[in-house]
Amino acid sequence: MRASIRHFLQETILIGLLISPVAVGQDLGTATLVEPVEFREAVIEPVNAKDVPAMRITLSTGTLKRTESGYSADYRVDVFPFFFFSESGSVHIDVSPESMGLLQSGQVISFSGKAINNHDHSRRLDGRVYPDDLLTGRIRLVVYVGSIELIFKTTYRFQGQEEE
Repeated sequence: MRASIRHFLQETILIGLLISPVAVGQDLGTATLVEPVEFREAVIEPVNAKDVPAMRITLSTGTLKRTESGYSADYRVDVFPFFFFSESGSVHIDVSPESMGLLQSGQVISFSGKAINNHDHSRRLDGRVYPDDLLTGRIRLVVYVGSIELIFKTTYRFQGQEEE
């Protein structure tokens, strides 16, 4: 009896692997992600930085447009009440097609990127994306300003599917 239960479980797991989104249409030796859907644009909701005492730091981005290596947009950071720390510039987030495939199959992905303000100062970015469904989810973005880490947690949505 024990051997038949173990055999049943092994077959169930094997069937689950064969029909999972990662292996659809592939043999087990060359299982890869399904082809990701390409979206021309992504929208990130404006957000305040977390855990910054005595000030409010708000990040706003324009609509992120798809590039060959990820997404790019203009950004603005407003610092209240210290308005003279406010800045604007451009941001680029590196997202490979493989990472997009993982994201669209429901997996959390990490990314990196760079922001360059209007005074040509560069800011390193790191982040994680937590999908809720194919089009929406949550994003955690860390912006490094010198030795300071500004952490922004907000939502995103994709729009403008690429035509084939």
